[in-house]
Amino acid sequence: MRVAGGRWIEIDARPAVTADPALGLPALVPAELLPAKTENDFTEVYDRWAEAVAARQAGEPGWQPVKDPTPGLNPEPVAAAAPLASWLAEREADFPGWVTRHAPDGTWDFSAGSLPRLAELLIRLIENDEALDDPRHHDLVDGAAWYLGETFRRAGDGQWAWAGESETPGPYVANAGNAQLSLYPTVQLRIGMMVPDSLAWRCESLRS
Repeated sequence: MRVAGGRWIEIDARPAVTADPALGLPALVPAELLPAKTENDFTEVYDRWAEAVAARQAGEPGWQPVKDPTPGLNPEPVAAAAPLASWLAEREADFPGWVTRHAPDGTWDFSAGSLPRLAELLIRLIENDEALDDPRHHDLVDGAAWYLGETFRRAGDGQWAWAGESETPGPYVANAGNAQLSLYPTVQLRIGMMVPDSLAWRCESLRS
């Protein structure tokens, strides 16, 4: 499931796993692989799921499989408050317009490689990192924060959450990566304007 997403289910009263539905892979019962008939039985299943993910990503760059939290292993997803649901819907719907307004020449595919361009865009259009809070740049910064957070979320299998009462109120990505980090896009944008390569590094670290 870490390579192809999905969730635990039950088949004939036995624990089974299914990949992200978008991959169209059949569910499997891990116990049926035990004992392995050959030393390649395990890797063949893994490779088949990994190849399905690669094929999907080839046709839809930036796509990442979604994995439901495993009880007792992964933290429960943070509930999306009404402000978060509204913010996410608005930002996703407006993103093509954001690209047209601010970055029509870039390739925005939610990849780690696109993040240095995001930092460079802000450096070019905003005086310095302190100006991120300037209301004049609200449209630019809000779109950049959503794009960065969504890229982190996909890379680290995290969930969007909303900090209503904190020093950094607003949207953030929770339970990201193996370390289950909480990442605030506006904070990361500020760091990225000072060290542009830091955004790509952070994104890649979430995959490891």
